[in-house]
Amino acid sequence: MSRSRKPAHFEKLTTYEELRFYAHGFGQGVYNCIIIVGPPGRLKSSIVEAEAADAVVVSGHTSPFEVFCQAQENANRPLVIDDADGMYREPAGQRLLKNLTNPRNPKTVFWTTEAPTGRGLQKSFQTTSRVCIIDNAWAGGGGSEHVAALEDRSRAFLFDPPPREVHVELDRQGWFADDEVYQFVGENLCFMKDLSARLYVKAEEAKKAGEDWKGYVLKQFVSPDEMQVLLLEYDPAWRDKTPGEKQQEFSRRTGLGRGTYYNRKRDLRLRMAGHAVGGRWDLGG
Repeated sequence: MSRSRKPAHFEKLTTYEELRFYAHGFGQGVYNCIIIVGPPGRLKSSIVEAEAADAVVVSGHTSPFEVFCQAQENANRPLVIDDADGMYREPAGQRLLKNLTNPRNPKTVFWTTEAPTGRGLQKSFQTTSRVCIIDNAWAGGGGSEHVAALEDRSRAFLFDPPPREVHVELDRQGWFADDEVYQFVGENLCFMKDLSARLYVKAEEAKKAGEDWKGYVLKQFVSPDEMQVLLLEYDPAWRDKTPGEKQQEFSRRTGLGRGTYYNRKRDLRLRMAGHAVGGRWDLGG
């Protein structure tokens, strides 16, 4: 089965306000099933869990049978199936999701073998549980009819917030405490096409380990040549030197000529222009 990271036919959400709206609706019992797909590290799960505080969170990395057991043990409670890609790898998981998301209540959920009796459970049970499915990619695209049925009975969203949204939301949640790392990422949002909250954590780890953590952050988003231009601007020993001196140091570090230095500087300026958060310092010359 093909897997699309960003399914084009899903409803698109780009702000945390939008995501909270639908997560809150799920938590209030408005939606029978919502599917939230988006790149990793976008804080999807924390938003849903906060807005649906009474939900049971089930890891989709467990087997479909384990999800069946947890769903029966928590019958009638809302279910959040996180990292749900594991549920699509075999027909049992697809059938289970189809059962759980049936819009008619109570819905009957069944297992085809005697395995549940070994856990003291029934082979079938009824529940009114609502379901939220969270995934980083989606197993759609003309594969199983079970997945098509799941999409048909769900509100399916592609959550893909721009970097500034992720940056502001991380501050709003308040659990990341390294202000220096946070500020540095914010000053360089203009170079980022996407941003994972996990980058902040890894940058903090690199900082504690004594690595060049600023270089680590920048190299995720800019070319090696561009990174050398930026590092010269961030290095206190070079920041206030003339453009000619910086160009000579750039050439010494990279083996590239004067024209390349000024071309890379021009490209960086274009990416920084008009950015609301980052790029407030001058590249000079």
